Amino acid sequence: MQGVSQFNGGLLETGTAGVSQPAAVRPFMNLNFGEIVNNSASGSRPQPVIQDFIESQVPSSQDPLLFSKLVLGADNKLHQNTHWWKPMPVDVKLAACLHCLVSGSSYLLCSDRFGIGASTLQEAMPDVVKAIVRDLGPFFLTWPDAVEVQRVSETFQRHCSLPNVVGAIDGSQIKIRNPERRHARDYFNRKRDISIVLQAICNHDSAFLDISCGAPGSVHNSRCLHLSSIFWRVEAGEVMVDSVVPINDGFQLHPYLLGDQGYAMHPWLMVPFSLTGMSPRAQHFYNRKLVQGRLSIERAFGLLKARFRILENGITSSVGWAGKLVHATCILHNVIVKHRLGHDDVATALEPVLRRERAARNLPMRRQGRPDRPDSGHEMRDALIAYVMSRNT
Repeated sequence: MQGVSQFNGGLLETGTAGVSQPAAVRPFMNLNFGEIVNNSASGSRPQPVIQDFIESQVPSSQDPLLFSKLVLGADNKLHQNTHWWKPMPVDVKLAACLHCLVSGSSYLLCSDRFGIGASTLQEAMPDVVKAIVRDLGPFFLTWPDAVEVQRVSETFQRHCSLPNVVGAIDGSQIKIRNPERRHARDYFNRKRDISIVLQAICNHDSAFLDISCGAPGSVHNSRCLHLSSIFWRVEAGEVMVDSVVPINDGFQLHPYLLGDQGYAMHPWLMVPFSLTGMSPRAQHFYNRKLVQGRLSIERAFGLLKARFRILENGITSSVGWAGKLVHATCILHNVIVKHRLGHDDVATALEPVLRRERAARNLPMRRQGRPDRPDSGHEMRDALIAYVMSRNT
């Protein structure tokens, strides 16, 4: 994942250096996020009031120019002049769309708070989402390089004792309201909600490393993995090939992910044992360590839905557009994690979200996809058991 300094001078500011900013944007460039929201400039200018996002997520003491950088970077792409009406200021467009994502409220309610039309806000949302994905995505949601992989694996090992873990993987149901009519039945998940699946891999900080979103809610996690680009990138040796660690007097431990019982095991994906009362103690101990490592992905989904309540309330747009919107919220989640912004208010909403996520995982499930192959990682899992047990005696 790229550093903040690269973000500050990167894509977000392309095409803006040395260019005179529009009058609607210039007065706000030196303000912090909260000041922009609470600005009460004279005239007909609306007064944005997205307190729940800005005050709790983006305190001015953390990065006073974060919002203005977004405005600068998005200006050339979102500021459209017409011969018939005065364009909506870019900062208002961004703030109003962020408020929609955070509050989960309708376009009508959100637009009223900003003094703009509901149809105007609805038309602005695709532009804002595309700008977030295009300009923030390459900096805040990327697969880690070798140096970052080593840092991530070291932190995972401190938390769960398992060496060389690159990330934790899981799927989460995202509610939608307008499934494709021809295949509407496919979008009913196990809870009988209409949804699409967000597959995500996260690091120890609950920041997303890779996401794939859009499969119908009835599609199992294992199948979603096979449909995603990360599966084929790993199988082709494009990622997760560096940082081999020797353990147990010479066993070469390659990087791997932590998954739950919904996944088939692979040499790069470790899953827990199906335990009984007669299972060996070592298997129980290994499972506990794996569960400890996977807490980060559970927390990532919980924080994402607590911060962006549109994901809990249900996305009203088409399936294809819903996937793009979820992608944008994952990027914004990473921005918050990267800048270590406060989330005191989010903590209040987090627990009920986590309870719903856990309840969904406790429903009966059947592993789908191909059965384990001879090289599916059993030898590697045995080596991990020997490793963690040797350090517990």
